Amino acid sequence: WRNKRFEHQSAANENTFRMPDQLSSPCSYFARFFDEELFQLIAEQTNLYSCQLRGTSINTNPDEVRSFIGMKLIMGIVKMPSVDDYWSEGTRYQKIANVMSVKRPMSPMSL
Repeated sequence: WRNKRFEHQSAANENTFRMPDQLSSPCSYFARFFDEELFQLIAEQTNLYSCQLRGTSINTNPDEVRSFIGMKLIMGIVKMPSVDDYWSEGTRYQKIANVMSVKRPMSPMSL
């Protein structure tokens, strides 16, 4: 390693980036990357994987996958010592617990 000035070549200029006329909601930005086609693909591949692993499909669907990913995003913000604490009587977090039960048989993403 040598300590020298970093020189770079950038093709971007000030006119390359501009603010949008209107800001979108966080959900709109999320939907640009996670569209309905992706949720369908995740559900299909999850069902296929469960068949390969256990011999039966868990029969998940795009809506359930969307809910599960939303729960995981919230769990990344609202942290609890244990996953079970989101459903426990004394620490129940309704935004998680009301979406899906903690003991779903063959949970879609726990395979």
